Amino acid sequence: MEKKIKKNIIIILLLINLTATGGLAIYLLTGGEAQTHGETAFDDVETKEKYTLYIGTNDKETYSQLISTDKARRIVNKICTRYVEGYTSSKATGGWVDETGTLTQENTLVYSFYDVTEDQIKAVMDEVLTALNQNSILLEMTESQSTYYYGDKE
Repeated sequence: MEKKIKKNIIIILLLINLTATGGLAIYLLTGGEAQTHGETAFDDVETKEKYTLYIGTNDKETYSQLISTDKARRIVNKICTRYVEGYTSSKATGGWVDETGTLTQENTLVYSFYDVTEDQIKAVMDEVLTALNQNSILLEMTESQSTYYYGDKE
């Protein structure tokens, strides 16, 4: 029988993000302390706030998608670059039940941000709400550990 997984065991998500200079950066994220026999596995690990936005693409009045997912993504990308230096985006499909009990499914844009302020995130969300005619955006805030990996220097 496998041992129970402890809360502080490493959960690593690799996100590849184009940086402002066009280079690739790999974020090594952990849900707990990175450990190698009591030592951290990487140098310069920082604990920081990660903001993730889940942005639906259905119009808030019609409950249908009036703008293509690709066009909506271009709009949100343009908004993001006005307020932050970098982000990671992906496409997803989501569903929710409205106040009448109706299940609505829609294409969803997912954006993750590091090294940003709450004011920057609020500015992005305010503009996206209007641009995509959304009722709300789901904002997930998590504390994560991250570092930039530049390859083995030895």
